[in-house]
Amino acid sequence: MQFWWFPAIFFLLALASPPVQAAAQDSFRPEPRVILAFYDGRDHQSYWLQRPHRLAETPLNHLGLILRHRDIRAPLPDLREMADVRGVLLWMSSAATPDPARFIHWCVQTMKAGIRLVLMGSPPFGQNDKGVITEPGTLRPFWRTLGLEPRFDWIRFTHKTRLLDSDSRIMDFERGFSGLLPPFETLKRRDPRMTVHLTGRQFNDPKSDAVLVTTSPHGGYVADGYELYIAPGEDFIQWRIDPFAFFALAFDAWNLPKPDATVLSGRRIFYSHIDGDGWRNISQVEGYRQKKKLSAEVVLEEILKPYPDFPSTVAPIVADIDGRLDPNPDIQKIAREIFLLPHVEAGNHTYTHPLFWQFFEAYQADKEAPYLWLYPQPLEGDYLKRLASLFDLDARKEKVQMDTGVWKRELNNAIKSKEKKPNIVMDYRTPRVYRSGDFRLEQEFGAANAVIERLTPPGKRVQVVQWSGDTLPFEAAIAAARAEGMTNINGGDSRFDKQYPSIAWVAPLGRQVGDQWQTYASNSNENTYTELWTANFFGFKQLIRTIRNTGHPLLLKPFNLYYHMYSGERVSSLNALRHNLEYARALPLTPVATSHFARIVEGTVSARLERGDPEGWRILERGAMQTIRFDRALFQAVDLIRSQGVIGQKHYQGSLYVSLEADHPAPVIILKDHPQSGQRPQATIPYLVESRWLVRGVAHPSAAGVVFRVQGFGPGQMVWQSPWRGGFIALLRDDDGRLLEKHQGMIEADGLIRFTFSASALDGAAAELRFQPDVAEVAAPS
Repeated sequence: MQFWWFPAIFFLLALASPPVQAAAQDSFRPEPRVILAFYDGRDHQSYWLQRPHRLAETPLNHLGLILRHRDIRAPLPDLREMADVRGVLLWMSSAATPDPARFIHWCVQTMKAGIRLVLMGSPPFGQNDKGVITEPGTLRPFWRTLGLEPRFDWIRFTHKTRLLDSDSRIMDFERGFSGLLPPFETLKRRDPRMTVHLTGRQFNDPKSDAVLVTTSPHGGYVADGYELYIAPGEDFIQWRIDPFAFFALAFDAWNLPKPDATVLSGRRIFYSHIDGDGWRNISQVEGYRQKKKLSAEVVLEEILKPYPDFPSTVAPIVADIDGRLDPNPDIQKIAREIFLLPHVEAGNHTYTHPLFWQFFEAYQADKEAPYLWLYPQPLEGDYLKRLASLFDLDARKEKVQMDTGVWKRELNNAIKSKEKKPNIVMDYRTPRVYRSGDFRLEQEFGAANAVIERLTPPGKRVQVVQWSGDTLPFEAAIAAARAEGMTNINGGDSRFDKQYPSIAWVAPLGRQVGDQWQTYASNSNENTYTELWTANFFGFKQLIRTIRNTGHPLLLKPFNLYYHMYSGERVSSLNALRHNLEYARALPLTPVATSHFARIVEGTVSARLERGDPEGWRILERGAMQTIRFDRALFQAVDLIRSQGVIGQKHYQGSLYVSLEADHPAPVIILKDHPQSGQRPQATIPYLVESRWLVRGVAHPSAAGVVFRVQGFGPGQMVWQSPWRGGFIALLRDDDGRLLEKHQGMIEADGLIRFTFSASALDGAAAELRFQPDVAEVAAPS
């Protein structure tokens, strides 16, 4: 599934769009997009469980910003080393830091240097580690620089407090206020440029007014308890403020171009991946149960074969299929049949399925010795029964099953207990499911890939590792996988539905692990919908609620169908998969392989923005990310004549999505006014509106034609906007120039061209649009 190019296409690319008027190299300057988020590592917590990552990073990612997490106890960064930092986020439960005065001075200097600072909750420098309270004179410069005047008065009893100045753009996002209000500190507005979004007033006395939520040219502030609603004694969180609008104002991000990992070719991305757990389970589905067919074979026959229009990445646990521990020939036979399907990508779910990755970071074989008697050898019996014994599951104590992010429960517990002692270690009885000698990263990745690739057709390589167990790999593990040519995915477990009714449960793009990057899966798998595969086996149907809620009113996540092979065990779980796939078929999507999506995310994170002087944006180091989004852009459009490396544009949900040319290393986007907000921007040259297939190599060899490369899954639905009126011809050719398909049609009155190729473009093809000005009427477009 790779693009192969005609030699002539490189010549045509030079004609893809007219060059920008000669711009000096220094007419573009870097635009910072990093937010430095502090956390307190004193309790040996990883940042991934704390509020900036689990709650703030998703809306910040949507705004095009990337978090860099830093322990507040580490040396403070030199301002001269923060050229890429746009802002600082302080959102911590701890009010202590080793040297409050030093940290306050650093914060003040940071704000004075033009780097915005956002404080959510109580300041983390109210006292030092010995409990010595920070003097008001030391605290005052921080508050004043932020734009507030402190009175150093704490309002504990709020039964006579009422809320004023509630800004509907910011407040009551998912939850309003009722009952007793949280206590708060009395802070007054000092900077006249500050916008107050919520005020608290005591005893109806204006002199008592205290700022509770505000943004200013130096950043923003939200009083503790006024950002989130947390139900007492319940696993329930909702946002009181709109974090998208608040962070956009506080970090001045509304007008930034946003690298976007949800859209490709003008449509929402679809990808699907299957973890190999339960490969050897005997299916209970009628017609398969009697023949003792394996769950993997049921998934092959009932899901993979009937839906060739959607790519699937299949990642076996290699110890399950290598034949050494279980010689059943059907296991490898099924694997060969699965990987033979052209729309199936080969993935790796590791060799021995580590459950608790931290155990192996500084691996010592003698520490694993006490568990040796628990490992099954040889492997035999039902997979989940064996797994249940590993977890010591019983009815008295709920425990976490494999490949299920624990953060939904643990984050709630951590927040409610002020994050003092969150339990982040799962109750695994063994550190991995299988043992095949001492733990070696080379076995989990290189050796595992070699086994898988003996079962794939020639040329089909393993492209991605799908993390197992707690899905918290350490840096060396990610690096080892990358050294084998793989990207990586899993973790995150996003849900947004009736059970989890908040974007608080929508995970960010991924997490930084040292110098390595881990991409999170976009949606949760069937485990969290089926009570860890113990009940409600139809529950995965509820995935559609998350798909809808993360697609409207903001497009936050791709459509990700993520499940395990044990979904082939039961009729109800199979029906849930079919239900989700049929729903996907009814949506305008761009399906891609899982490894492709992971690389899009990596490009979204690595992308650098440069602001043009006097106008325009240049996008650098973006990898596979090919969409830039401009928010609040109904009255803007791309100036296609003056831009470079732009092949399309589309307005959606008030934003402008710009499709980039994959072969252009440094696109330049220049916008212009678009006064007709209810209409598509008129074309000076043909541009892509949307496509199910990937489009690249767009070139304009004449004023009456456009050529481009395509690759994709399923029918090639396309919409182009053209300056032409009359008829059109759409041609599809293979790489030898043979005509595969031809469509003729009439261009719509507004210049829109719609057509669908039905031939396969799985391995890429060449396409062409031709204008026929003299055609009065031709066959309707197909």
